[in-house]
Amino acid sequence: MPTAFPAHAARSTHSLRVKATPVPPLYESPEPDAVVGLSQRGLECTKVNQASAYRIQVAPADSDFAQPLIDANLLQDCSLPAQTLAQLPVGDYLWRAASIRTLADGKLDPGPFAPAQRMKLAEAPRSPELQLDGAAGEGSRNIRWAGEEGHRYHIVVAQDAGFAQPVVDTWLTEPQWATQDLAPGHYYLQMQVEDRNGLRSNFTPARQFQTGNWVTTGDGQTLSSGDGVRLMRQ
Repeated sequence: MPTAFPAHAARSTHSLRVKATPVPPLYESPEPDAVVGLSQRGLECTKVNQASAYRIQVAPADSDFAQPLIDANLLQDCSLPAQTLAQLPVGDYLWRAASIRTLADGKLDPGPFAPAQRMKLAEAPRSPELQLDGAAGEGSRNIRWAGEEGHRYHIVVAQDAGFAQPVVDTWLTEPQWATQDLAPGHYYLQMQVEDRNGLRSNFTPARQFQTGNWVTTGDGQTLSSGDGVRLMRQ
């Protein structure tokens, strides 16, 4: 026969404390599942009004933060510099952040961590060496560099070294660019590379070049007018 239970079984109660404050910060950068270039980006999260400091941890993607690779505590800002993150090898990681407040008696009160967010660390592409093609007495007609399949190239050209007002700002899929659409004159060029992961190199140092067909002597020396302006064939 089935066992009979009392109509009014004894109840057991236990206290449960859930630590919810100070609230954890929100993530700002990088976005979830982002590919982060080593030495280019750090970790950023929002400030919390109650917080006097922050804690950021980074762990391998297949771990539970039992032994984080980075455990930065008592941070004044909710951020981890790119230089600190660059100490890790390329690979998949999780990172999380928590707020810390200071109580009236001076004791520190850490809050819960925000849910961990995944990211991938990767080597950013390098800036290439530029090669300017042009015959003696002529300005550069083509600019070339060593490229890789799947890369894009950002070309910026200006008439001032500060690139305050670019005359060209374009993206290319081939590792070369022709200057034929530029008016004759002196220009500065800088370029960056974007790889398949969307990571971008730093811009190359500004490279000066000139366009046009200059008047030259028999040994290839350019001729100038009395005020120092180079003479150009029309």
